[in-house]
Amino acid sequence: EMIHAACGDFGKNTDEKFVLAHIPFSLIHRLEYLRGHIDGWTDPYTNPEELGRLLDRMADIAILSVRRLERLGVDGIFSCDDWGLQDRPMMSPDLFREFFKPRYARVYREARSLGLLTMLHSCGHITELLEDFIDAGLQVIEMDQQLNMGIDNLAERFGGRLCFRCPVDIQKTMVSGTLDDIFRRAEHPYLKALLNAVPRFNMARDERLRPIREIKHDGGSPLLKAKEPWPSDADKQGPMLAVEHVTKYFTNRKAGLIGSRQSQTLAVDDVSFTIQRGECLGLVGESGCGKTTLAKIVMRALTPNAGQISFNDRGKIVDVLALVGEDLAALQEEIRENRGA
Repeated sequence: EMIHAACGDFGKNTDEKFVLAHIPFSLIHRLEYLRGHIDGWTDPYTNPEELGRLLDRMADIAILSVRRLERLGVDGIFSCDDWGLQDRPMMSPDLFREFFKPRYARVYREARSLGLLTMLHSCGHITELLEDFIDAGLQVIEMDQQLNMGIDNLAERFGGRLCFRCPVDIQKTMVSGTLDDIFRRAEHPYLKALLNAVPRFNMARDERLRPIREIKHDGGSPLLKAKEPWPSDADKQGPMLAVEHVTKYFTNRKAGLIGSRQSQTLAVDDVSFTIQRGECLGLVGESGCGKTTLAKIVMRALTPNAGQISFNDRGKIVDVLALVGEDLAALQEEIRENRGA
């Protein structure tokens, strides 16, 4: 009954809350639980084929969980795997790439194709694995011991490609620092930069916020690349985006003494609009009226109960609601980068 009640809450207040759901996807920890610590860490050498099949099954279970959670209306998935020692990963990067990275990639690819954010917690020194996690599709990493890797080093190597969600360092500041050190005295350069980047009510008219760090680029960002010429006859095929009669209900479940009851909340009611190439459209309305829900539907983070959505991909009209897998992931990337418009 508690599970049914919790599931019913997923569809509520989606305009104000980001729902992050934990999934059963702790590869190294579950491997240790199933095989024991010694066997789990020696399996890559002694039982590589059996290990591969076991990890595939773990990924299958995680993917089923991702699909179910997406249907319930969550916004992102979260799992934990502690991969680091004090100064290096617990496993060689080569072994990680052979056995574990492909399974992370399968799950993260599925999650992102459904419009879900991917997040992982991992303690220890894991800089040698972060590039592989990015390549596998990880978007947010949570670390509790970031100072042993160097915040400036993390920012320089991975800034702009991976989001870091970190508390006060639990190995140094939280252990040896006073309350003033933790909450009031900004001594680390990164913390000082964070405080300088926060808007204040008494800012001068010409004062600007200072960036946390200098942003360097080599022109390789997709947003900075020159766009290919728009085909001359592409506009004749239709608008850039067409939303027709889109409707979305959320199902609410309430547990009782005898079973559970269901009700529906209408979030988006028969909405239609078109956006031409180069045109901007603003959605305006009070909190809770469905603006964010509609945007999530357009990006395929949510599935509508009724309606049609089409996208003009350089003259090719794409049925957005029919896309799956890699085709959906490619379109979502195209919309985010706005390369075609």
